[in-house]
Amino acid sequence: MEKHLAPSREYLAQRGHMVSFLMMALMVTAWLNVFQDTVNAAAISTYF
Repeated sequence: MEKHLAPSREYLAQRGHMVSFLMMALMVTAWLNVFQDTVNAAAISTYF
């Protein structure tokens, strides 16, 4: 029984890492979008 459970537990752990990695990637992407919008607004107000 233990032999059967080990792979699925490992699989779940890998999936957990993937999910947390995807969440981090989404957060970074959203933060970059906000940062880019801020930079664009600052550049527009500076140059125009």
